[in-house]
Amino acid sequence: MFGSRSLGVVCALPREARCLRLLTQPDAAGSAIRVHARGLGYAAAASAARDLLHEGAKALLSWGYAGALDPSLQPGDIVVPACLIGPGSECIVPDAGLVAAITHCVAAGTTINKLPIAHVDSVLATVQQKRDLFQVTGAAAVDMESLAVAHIARDAGVAMASIRAIVDPAGFTLPLAALSAVDAKGRPRPLALLLSLLRHPHDCVALWRLQRLTVAADQALCALAGGMCTQGHGGNAH
Repeated sequence: MFGSRSLGVVCALPREARCLRLLTQPDAAGSAIRVHARGLGYAAAASAARDLLHEGAKALLSWGYAGALDPSLQPGDIVVPACLIGPGSECIVPDAGLVAAITHCVAAGTTINKLPIAHVDSVLATVQQKRDLFQVTGAAAVDMESLAVAHIARDAGVAMASIRAIVDPAGFTLPLAALSAVDAKGRPRPLALLLSLLRHPHDCVALWRLQRLTVAADQALCALAGGMCTQGHGGNAH
C-alpha cells in the first residue's frame, strides 16, 4: 500500500491504536507499520514521532480521534486533513501521495472529508469554545497531536498524513467527568472519574452518550484499518 516507505503511526490513546493490531503482517514489499500510543498532546506526539523515525519509519501518520467544529460533521465521520492549522497563520499541508495511498483503502460508500484541522493544546469542552474556534480558524475539527507529527516530519524531510474520526459533534458539551477519566498518557483514572461523578452526578447521562459517540469513531477507524488490511499491508504494533 505504501510502497517502499515504512510507516510509523502516532496515536494518543491505546484505544485509538487498538484496531491497528489487525495490521500484523508485512506487505508484499516488506513495508512495516509501527504504532506508538504515547498520550495526549503535542509533546507526547512529538516524542513518539521522533522515536518512530529513529526506528526506521520513512513516513508518519497521525491516527485517532478528533472533535468537530463544523456542525455538519457527525460522530464516526472520517477527516483526512487538507491543512493542519497551527498558531498564527501556520498551515501545513499533508503529503498528497501518502493521503492518496490511505484514501485508496477506503471501503466503497465511505466518505473521506478532506477538511482543515486545527491544533489545540487542551480539550475543547464547551459548545461555545468550539464555535469560537470555528469562526476564528475555519477549521472543521480539532486534535492535539497531528501538528506535532507534522512538525517532526517536516524537519526530517519525510511524508506525513493524518486520519481522524470525529467523536464529539460541534453541538455536544463534554462532561466534566470525561476530562478526569484518563491521565495525560491516556491511562484510566477510575477513582478520579468516580469522584467527579459524585460531585457532578448529572454527568452520567452525558458520559454514557460520549461512550456511544466514541464507539462510532472506533468503528470508523477499524473499518479503515480493515481496508488497509485488504490492500495487503501490515506491520508491527507496539
